[in-house]
Amino acid sequence: VDPSRCNILRFPGVMPRLSDPNFMSHAPLLFRPDGTLVPKSSHCVSLEELEEMLEEYYLGPYLCGKDVTAADVAWIPYLERYAVQLPMVYPNVDVLNPRSSDAYGEVWKWFLAMERDVPAYACAVMGDGRLWKRCL
Repeated sequence: VDPSRCNILRFPGVMPRLSDPNFMSHAPLLFRPDGTLVPKSSHCVSLEELEEMLEEYYLGPYLCGKDVTAADVAWIPYLERYAVQLPMVYPNVDVLNPRSSDAYGEVWKWFLAMERDVPAYACAVMGDGRLWKRCL
């Protein structure tokens, strides 16, 4: 199995467990089926696993190494909202900020590379905080 397909298939196992798929269009991965927040610890585990995935391919900033692949394209819509909304739900908690260069250096580099190298991300996928806040 090629690395891109492998990393696409890893998404459900890496991102927070017990999150409600019905909330995916508004606030993916933040809420349980009963409407309560997914625990902080689940988010920490997910971000640590994402950091480890990026470390596996040390030749570049992307999920499969030095080039953008289908894995990056599949993950970015969810990770973009997650990176904006998670700090809104848990403000001032560095380990719950996917864009924290101190807590998640590889994830931070991935976001920077996506902004720099993928024009469609910067002008179409990357949302603004006001929009993502309204979805909460």
